[in-house]
Amino acid sequence: MQQKEKTGFAKTFSIWFGLGALMFGTFCGANMASGVYASTYIVTLGGGWALVWLIMFFTAMSFFCSVGLNFVRSYKITNYNAYYLALYGLQRPGANPVLKGIVTVFFDIYTMMMGLVTVAATVALFSELMNVLLGIPTVIASAARRKYAGI
Repeated sequence: MQQKEKTGFAKTFSIWFGLGALMFGTFCGANMASGVYASTYIVTLGGGWALVWLIMFFTAMSFFCSVGLNFVRSYKITNYNAYYLALYGLQRPGANPVLKGIVTVFFDIYTMMMGLVTVAATVALFSELMNVLLGIPTVIASAARRKYAGI
């Protein structure tokens, strides 16, 4: 059975949604998923004041994500390499090929390292949250997080 090729809105939406999810995950990922905001602000300050900070945070994140998505739309970016090249003005055909290569290799390594750091931070911060809130030893909470997440 042949898979139907996406066209029009479905293709555009899948590209934009993926890039938007990447940007949101980069800004909010490990700290939100592990509960650092919950243990730092909500537990210590109480729900009322924490909501003010969370609303301010989500407002700022919404603004920066919309600016990033507008950048992606204006430069017609469809992959990470094109994003990084457009960020440094190297998307034009006449750009220096040596600089294009440097930017491509550097940001390939950067993207891979950010993925590894995000996963490591999520595991570490979750285990710290469990230790602070429930008294579970960090090693046990870390092992439980790895088993739960399939890491």
